[in-house]
Amino acid sequence: PTAASAAEALDAVNAHQPDLVLVDLILGDGPDGIMLTKAIRADRPVLPVLVLSGRDESQFAERALLAGASGYLMKEEAPDVLFEAMEAALAGRIWISPAMRERLLPPTLRFRDPSVITDEIGVSLLAELRRGNRTVGGISRATGRSHGTVDRGLDLLMEQLGLPSRAALYLLALPVD
Repeated sequence: PTAASAAEALDAVNAHQPDLVLVDLILGDGPDGIMLTKAIRADRPVLPVLVLSGRDESQFAERALLAGASGYLMKEEAPDVLFEAMEAALAGRIWISPAMRERLLPPTLRFRDPSVITDEIGVSLLAELRRGNRTVGGISRATGRSHGTVDRGLDLLMEQLGLPSRAALYLLALPVD
């Protein structure tokens, strides 16, 4: 089904229980695609959501990933790229362009080994990230830990792995296409 607004989209997701959601960054009235992604992931923390946009990925891709999106694609991408991104998202991976991957997780950081994390909280947070659960609320519900504990735990993981951002942590924790 299609939806003209964020409210309609949330109703459609609840009514149809899709395996994947495609969200436009710019919606009609109401919240944008990033806010819609957050709302979808609040209720269904591992449902893959791909954000499509005509807007510059350097300004919005990281925000989409931080909202829980499984990828960010420019609308001018070839149809086969959309299918590749959909396949990656359905397989629990993240799809972003090679240029964004390079920017968010530079090659010098790509080979950091998350298996050096051995404390109980860090291990459980990484397990949730690998499941595709990348929102503080979703991880909190899944692990039974407070929002503050999850938030601090994610910051500690970034620090322990020497990563510059949560987006880099998400990319390191999940396979990237």
